[in-house]
Amino acid sequence: MESQPFRSHWSFDVSEYSQWRSQLEKVIEVLSSSIGFVSLQLLHSPDEPNRYLVQSTWQDVGSYRRALSATPAKLVVWPFIAPMLDLPSTFETLLERSKDSSIEYPSSVHQS
Repeated sequence: MESQPFRSHWSFDVSEYSQWRSQLEKVIEVLSSSIGFVSLQLLHSPDEPNRYLVQSTWQDVGSYRRALSATPAKLVVWPFIAPMLDLPSTFETLLERSKDSSIEYPSSVHQS
């Protein structure tokens, strides 16, 4: 069975982009060195100029949780995410589809 990818989405309203982006680079350094880290994307809303989304992808939910509970994350990541918007921020992957393949995963959280 393939590992079920897990994604986190952190939404921010940012007024001082250059300072915030500098902090994000430190967060990326910590997260990307964590076991189970797959990728991270920074997205910007065209409709709300100060709204940014940091999306990270992990091999599974356990990798994400272990990464965020490690000491480096407590020192660097947690202060960064403290002002994030109060929105749902973690999502398990249920379906991945590309031109050539389709993978469905059972929920690891609850039965639908």
